[in-house]
Amino acid sequence: MKKTLAVIVIGLFFLMSVNIIMSKVIASNVEKEEYTVFDDDTHDVRAFFLFRGPIVNKLFNHIDMLSFSVYEDAETPEFLYMTMHISKVKYTELRSLYNIIWNFNGLIYCTGMHTLNSSKTILDYSAYYELDETEHKIWNTSVEIDEMNGVFTWTITKNDLGLKKGDVLEKPWAQSNFGTKEWETFKSFAIDKIPSGSDYVIQY
Repeated sequence: MKKTLAVIVIGLFFLMSVNIIMSKVIASNVEKEEYTVFDDDTHDVRAFFLFRGPIVNKLFNHIDMLSFSVYEDAETPEFLYMTMHISKVKYTELRSLYNIIWNFNGLIYCTGMHTLNSSKTILDYSAYYELDETEHKIWNTSVEIDEMNGVFTWTITKNDLGLKKGDVLEKPWAQSNFGTKEWETFKSFAIDKIPSGSDYVIQY
C-alpha cells in the first residue's frame, strides 16, 4: 500500500513538473510571437552597387545586416521597440547608416542611427517624410548598442509617432549603408537591404 501511494505521489509530482515546464514553454512561445522578425542570412552586402561575395561581406561586415525586429512590451505600452542584428559593430572614420523603414498613414517613416567616426559619435533618430520628401525629425528616440552581440535596440515613444492600438506599420524593411557625405550628398561605398515582409499591428 505504501509503495503504491509513493508511486502515485511520484507520478503526480512528475505530471505537475511537466505541466509547469510546458506552461513556461507555451508562455515563451507566446512571448516570441509578439515579435515580428525579418531575417537576412544570405550575407548579401553589395559594394559600389555591383560587387558581392564572401570578400565583400568580410570587408564590410559592419553593415552586413542579419535580421531586424519590431515588438512591444505589455509592461511599457507607451514604447515601440525595434532591433537590428549585424555581423559586427565597427567604428570607422567614414559614416555607417542603419535604418528600419515602414509606411504609415500614407507617409514614409524610419528609425535609425549614424555612426559618424572612429571616436564613436552616434546620432540616433526617428523621422517621417511628406510626399514632397520634406523630412520631419523626431528626436525622442534612444538606441542601445550591444557591441558583443552586434545588436542595436531602439526605444521609440509611440505618442511622438501618433501610434495607437490597432495602427499598422506597413511592410517594414531595413537598409544599411557605408560611405561619406560631401556637399550634403551621401556617397555609398557599400549597401545591404532586408526586403519588406508582413505588416506589424500595434498591440497596446
